[in-house]
Amino acid sequence: MTHPQDLLSHEDMSIPGRLASWIQLLLVALALLIAMFGRSALGPLQETIHFSLHLSDNQMALLQGPAMALPMALGSIPVGLLCDRVSRARILVFSVLMSIASFLVTAFAVTFATLFIGRCLAGTASAAILIASFSFVGDLFAPSTRGRASTVLASGEIVGAPLSFTLGGVLLVTVGAWPVGRLLGLQQDPWRMTLLCMGVFLMPVGALTLFLREPARRGRITAKPPLRVALAKLWEYRAVALPILLARGMVWIADGAVFVWAAPTFARRHNMAPDKIGALMGSVLLASGLLGPLIGGPLADACLRWGGPRRTMIALACVALLSATPALFAVMPTANGESWMMLIFLTLGFSVATAGVALSIVVIPVEIRGFYLGISFTFGSIFFVGVAPLAVSMLSELLGGGVMIGNALAIVCCAASLLGAAVFALSSRFVPGTGVAGAVD
Repeated sequence: MTHPQDLLSHEDMSIPGRLASWIQLLLVALALLIAMFGRSALGPLQETIHFSLHLSDNQMALLQGPAMALPMALGSIPVGLLCDRVSRARILVFSVLMSIASFLVTAFAVTFATLFIGRCLAGTASAAILIASFSFVGDLFAPSTRGRASTVLASGEIVGAPLSFTLGGVLLVTVGAWPVGRLLGLQQDPWRMTLLCMGVFLMPVGALTLFLREPARRGRITAKPPLRVALAKLWEYRAVALPILLARGMVWIADGAVFVWAAPTFARRHNMAPDKIGALMGSVLLASGLLGPLIGGPLADACLRWGGPRRTMIALACVALLSATPALFAVMPTANGESWMMLIFLTLGFSVATAGVALSIVVIPVEIRGFYLGISFTFGSIFFVGVAPLAVSMLSELLGGGVMIGNALAIVCCAASLLGAAVFALSSRFVPGTGVAGAVD
């Protein structure tokens, strides 16, 4: 463990190539944008695919949940270990290519199994990009600025979802008459042409990631420990690592449910057209995605500086508790009321997510940071991607079918927020009370 005075001396060191570090951070943020763009691609198309291929709500939940969660859960820890051992820049470039390929597989899928494979590719790419990206932050920036760096990084991640919803919604209502669609025989299924166009859009963006350069790894302890050593080292930090994972898992359920079922809720409860839903979801996701990290990053920095990890956990408990009321957005009587409540709910959720990641990369030492991030994103894939969509669709069936999707969404979001607040509060006593204890670097 590193003593607080060691941390202070590390923070006081100048950072060579500060401008270059921020440029690299922006490139990594672009990779995160691509990951979230690919992971959210079916969001604006979900109802159209649902009717076009005669899929049930539970099948759509499988595509939006376990199809991505399974490879994320299985691959996150191996990818985390690779990030501690090989070039993360190469991992990012390869994963960006995989994300783009997922659009092609999904666009030409004619069976549920092929759709499932396409979503598995998107999930695998997303996990690898997320883990490698946040591992980058620990080596580009000192602990005192990682909260702000995480803000930039999270903004890149979150912009991808609104961009995907907005572009997908607009394309869905316009591409049917395009000559290239008729040439490829896709005029009867505009969602296929929409996915192709979205994949083409990512290509020049993805090309920029070729300029990524692997940063020098920070830390005093020799990197690349064998797996048994990494496991033993992580076990030493179990009192810090496990509570953060459990608490964030509860919040992930609420946010994951919104990403999958908010758009169908607007369509079914308010009879909105796909392009209008895409524009509304895009606006809400963009606003909350920018506001949330702007709150969460500085909040983490301030709490860690003036109260340590314990105060950070208590602050996150308060934010999660505040989100319980706007979590009921899906039962609002008007579309405007629903969208405003959803904006508040997602803003608070993104604040928790950003602060939680910043806390993680501060309290976990450098030589096992990638390993821990792999475990963290395994938890995220289970809760955010795997559990949330199925929880809503299955509860909806119990309540009376597809028309009750809004009620089910509200119940899941509210319950997850309350549980998240409780776990944050109760587990705060297991983390260090002052400094960045046991922390890092």
